Amino acid sequence: MATNVLRGARGLAVAATVVLPLALLTQLPADAAPGPGTWTSITTPADGTSFLNEFGHEGHLTVKGKTSPDVSAVNVYCLRGSGSSVDATIVATTVPVVTGGFTATVPVPSAPTFPQCRLRALPDGVSATQTYLASYAGPVVNFDSWKYLASQDTFQLRASSRTGTMATNGMGVCAAADLATVAPDETVPGGSHGCLYALGQSGLGATHGTVGVDGHEAFTTGAALGYGLTPTRLATSSFHLRHGGGMGWVETMPLDRCSTDTAFPPSAGTCPTLVSSGVEIRQVSTYLPGGHQVRIRTEFRSVDGERHALRLDYLNSVSPLADGVMGFRFPGQKSFHGSTTGEVVSALGHAAGTTLARSNRLSDEGDPAVGTRAITWSRTPSRITFSGSDPNTFGMSYRLRVPKGGSVHLGFADSDGVLTSQAVALGHRGERDMMSAPRISSPDPGSVIHGRTTTVKGVVTSGANGLPTSVTVNGHAATLKPNKSGSKAAFAATFDESLGKHTVTVVAKDAGGNTRSASVRIRNI
Repeated sequence: MATNVLRGARGLAVAATVVLPLALLTQLPADAAPGPGTWTSITTPADGTSFLNEFGHEGHLTVKGKTSPDVSAVNVYCLRGSGSSVDATIVATTVPVVTGGFTATVPVPSAPTFPQCRLRALPDGVSATQTYLASYAGPVVNFDSWKYLASQDTFQLRASSRTGTMATNGMGVCAAADLATVAPDETVPGGSHGCLYALGQSGLGATHGTVGVDGHEAFTTGAALGYGLTPTRLATSSFHLRHGGGMGWVETMPLDRCSTDTAFPPSAGTCPTLVSSGVEIRQVSTYLPGGHQVRIRTEFRSVDGERHALRLDYLNSVSPLADGVMGFRFPGQKSFHGSTTGEVVSALGHAAGTTLARSNRLSDEGDPAVGTRAITWSRTPSRITFSGSDPNTFGMSYRLRVPKGGSVHLGFADSDGVLTSQAVALGHRGERDMMSAPRISSPDPGSVIHGRTTTVKGVVTSGANGLPTSVTVNGHAATLKPNKSGSKAAFAATFDESLGKHTVTVVAKDAGGNTRSASVRIRNI
């Protein structure tokens, strides 16, 4: 049975109200020096391998390796840090070495202090607290895990990838929570902690919650349970590791409302029955392989075939360091500044944009304990409003319309960097990823067109804001023909062009005002 050994770790904050329990503490072996020429090397699993398990239902892993001839048995640990401050999770004990090799199939550790650590096979009698462990080579692995929390109909997810680590919950609690950088010794010196893009129980004020549908208060399943109400059905969620690193998860949940109008906040007495609002949420989230960005794509779809008006007030809260001062930088600003309770920010630019939040705006750049968060959206909120009681909590407001029997889309990215420049670069990447450039299928680059009549065809794909709403070719409107799933659309435009060499430029624009373009060079003769 895998057991945790904790030695003075600095923990990554977790946003959910229930924290994954740690296993019982176990005494490490007494210190012992390795003999001359002693070494071990773990060959399986490979470096960067990720394991994904539901907490309490972990699977098994196989550890294989080689040793020097003087080693007769090994203990396998998952280590973070070194010396007296080491975090050591015992993976396998007293594994016999036969003709210089060992193998053991054991349960996946149920709760390492962090998802990422380095496996090392230490000869029996060698302590994990020994300062020098370089003779014992092993891979960095990710023990990702999720746990369902029935009281909130949500989950808690912890994962790592390369040099980053994260903790988050479902969209009815915190769609993005903690991000941090993993140091070379697999410790996490700081990070950025908070609760972002939440459609939870209550909004910033006492007059309404975070979601409204057609003028009615509407509730995610977690919000409904928080008020003591019974959702029409619970949310569904699935998790998967991604090829090449990182992971993804998909959530689907109803938006319910009271069967009769009632005062806010509701209670089981004033709102005994919930009914469907006619809208369902489907959210796809991706923890990217680099380990420092989460991409969120949300679809609000009509499930009753009718049009619906949405009011969304995404709740966000970020935490400063205990001895730090929070700083914010909105689109168009060059420096960080403090916020005030009740502050309203409406000059947020157009289309995709990013707000930066630094956990200590007075710190020096490069301080590993400080993190800068990049909070990126696919379309500009109408305003950002800070809480009347907490200057580090704010809501992002949207008013959207779900078309008859259709869907409306919204996208976010959550990024973290030790340096502000790192967070800025990730924020820009998040903005670019909200929409794909059109693909021109004809004419081919360098084509010769006989005559003035020019026809340009191609394909556009759905982005964070759905399919592009318009496509132009050298200023001429193109026709759009979406496929049945709405994932892409063919475009075509025919127009007269003068004779000679030309650049044909296709510009696609989405519902959030984002544009992407593609060009080819042709010649009309």
